[in-house]
Amino acid sequence: MPFGTGLPAFPWLSRLFVSLLDPATTVLVFDGDSISIGVGASPGRTLAEQVVPLLPPGVASHAVGAGGRPVKECLARYDTDVRPLYDAGAEHNVIFFHAGDNDITQGSSARQAYDALTTYVARAHRQGWSVVVSTELQRFDLPEAMRADLAAFNALVLANSAGADGVADFGGDAILGGVTNRRNPTYYTLDGVHPADTGYAILAGLAARALLPRLAAR
Repeated sequence: MPFGTGLPAFPWLSRLFVSLLDPATTVLVFDGDSISIGVGASPGRTLAEQVVPLLPPGVASHAVGAGGRPVKECLARYDTDVRPLYDAGAEHNVIFFHAGDNDITQGSSARQAYDALTTYVARAHRQGWSVVVSTELQRFDLPEAMRADLAAFNALVLANSAGADGVADFGGDAILGGVTNRRNPTYYTLDGVHPADTGYAILAGLAARALLPRLAAR
């Protein structure tokens, strides 16, 4: 053991000691598409990295989504990406889920995309997770028919027949949801689809507001 420290020289053992002294009370998984993993953000400013400081201490977060990933693929990957992260010893196991626009761009209807989300929520509930879902930011780069489908998907998310434990309305945000700020670099990157750091800060506030009631539940 090095002088001047109370931890062993082996990094894995150091991490074990830290985890025993300060165990996570919440496992928080961010699953979904590129926004779920913070594409477009600066290092340290992704969605997950801006949400966690807004929550009570003791959160172990994991971002398992991928750019371009539709809900149906998240569902197919659930057993690989999400199931192993469940911790029966944690006080809360929560998924924050954001996806749907890529289902529409890949040919699914709003109903098909939402049916996949409904199945995902049910599967996660069976394992013991709470699931908070979010609406999608409108895609003004898409043809009108696809934009209509995405709006219909968002309406289904808000109606919440899937029984998600919370809903964050990203698409309804006054600053990010409409077309006005899509070319404003304070809020969006050059593609007008992915938020910039300040945009992710707004989304983080919405996500945290939807997550906090789940972390207060016993």
